[in-house]
Amino acid sequence: MGSGHFSYSQNASTPRYLLIIYRVYRVYHVSFYSHFVQNIQSFIIKKYSLYVVGEIRGAECLDMLQAMNTGHDGSLSTGHANSCRDMVSRMETMVLMGMELPLAAIRSQIAAGVDILVHLGRLRDKSRRMLSMMEIDGIEHGEIRLNPLYQFMEMGERNGVIIGRWEKKGELVHKGKLYAAGMQPA
Repeated sequence: MGSGHFSYSQNASTPRYLLIIYRVYRVYHVSFYSHFVQNIQSFIIKKYSLYVVGEIRGAECLDMLQAMNTGHDGSLSTGHANSCRDMVSRMETMVLMGMELPLAAIRSQIAAGVDILVHLGRLRDKSRRMLSMMEIDGIEHGEIRLNPLYQFMEMGERNGVIIGRWEKKGELVHKGKLYAAGMQPA
């Protein structure tokens, strides 16, 4: 990556649409697990607009949180968990895999760096759906507070396919970043 060009041949598993984002806009930096872990300091120093980390699985979670907490708004990553709440617990555990930090400090980093959690899951008809979306709404009594925004509600089944809809559960509390990006209040 030193030359500033993203080589598809070196990253054959990179989804094509992410390559297009990188090539067209060049303000984005597309990074994936091993590359991110090996080069985190050079990525942070270069002050890219955002980071896309393909998956967090361990101690690199702290590096990702530090990048998200140093002005890289809009960064995103994926991880495996059974729910949005479980993902918060997994992130705490992943940070602890690499460094002994007080849980309060880890939770502070998560609450400051992560805005929205989206849970995708596979249903019994083998389809993948967005099952829930939650906003991280700060810390209360030492715990990360989650604000449910949407939840998938199953309505039945037709010809072996699950029918459902997203039900709005709450309003987005922290809208400052949306306004800063030019979105107007509804």
